[in-house]
Amino acid sequence: EPTAVIEGIGADDERAAAARSKLYQLLAEWVRFPWQDFHTVAVAGELAPAAAECIAALPYELGVAEHLAALAEVEPDYDEFQSAYVGLFDVGMGGPPCPLYGGTWGGDRQKAMEEALRFYRFFGLTPSTDERDLPDHLGTELEFLHFLAFKEVEALHAGLDAGSYRRAARDFLLRHPAKWMPRALAKLDKVGAPPFWRGLLSLVAAFCR
Repeated sequence: EPTAVIEGIGADDERAAAARSKLYQLLAEWVRFPWQDFHTVAVAGELAPAAAECIAALPYELGVAEHLAALAEVEPDYDEFQSAYVGLFDVGMGGPPCPLYGGTWGGDRQKAMEEALRFYRFFGLTPSTDERDLPDHLGTELEFLHFLAFKEVEALHAGLDAGSYRRAARDFLLRHPAKWMPRALAKLDKVGAPPFWRGLLSLVAAFCR
């Protein structure tokens, strides 16, 4: 019966969209400044299983086993762990070697931030006034993609067209994280980033791709 087939496809689509939404949410949290509670969870080996659970529900292969394994290579000393993040992504002579602000990789950062803001505002969103929540920060971009996937789940569950959310996610990915992350990964290789941070950013890049 046609209705049953559609319902079956819908359930699969909902599961996949929910998995994407959850994975974007996790990654958005993980690329932020690493407070001690995050380090504790990372040392306990809880990150890779959480990501793998989402990845298993996706209808395509990511090929990220190596990146997930790297999430277990955590510096046991919190101060060293935090310092590595700061030295890679936050500070440095003339700026950090690998900033997590997409606009810094494209030439015209103001334009990149304004374009990201237009995406957010179209869906009724504004970045937090928290200083770290600039519109082109990777964490902010991933939070937006989490929101779009979440809205996709809601639409599918209600039997509505989710195409607008999918198209927005595709366009945003192409214009923002999927566009600049390959350059960021190349820079992490060049500076010899610790396996954990290289693995995490590689996971994010593979998922966005």
